[in-house]
Amino acid sequence: MATLAGMNTELYEAASIDGAGRWGKMRYITFPALANTILTVFILNLAKVMNLFESAFVLQNDAVLDTANVLETYIYYQSFNSGAIPNYGYTTAVGLFKSLVGMVLVLVCNQWSKKVRDGRGIV
Repeated sequence: MATLAGMNTELYEAASIDGAGRWGKMRYITFPALANTILTVFILNLAKVMNLFESAFVLQNDAVLDTANVLETYIYYQSFNSGAIPNYGYTTAVGLFKSLVGMVLVLVCNQWSKKVRDGRGIV
């Protein structure tokens, strides 16, 4: 909302005079102005998505256990609730896979950042 409030309204007036419709204004004025804000929120929420454990674990019960399993709770159940002998090697491999998926998401986000921010990455 702060980014939208700080935008120059003369841009919209000039676009209206040039014959731009509602979608044209959004495509050429609003979205480019919001691109940095969208990118920042996306990067901050990327960590939340990859480390989703507490809310999924608290809301699980026997009725939804198979369908409500996320990667973090799957690793937890395989490590601590898999029977007499937990398979730590397997859960380490699953955790490594999660790290690789996180790395790919960060690299994709960095490429998107370079396109949006004129060659500057997220670092």
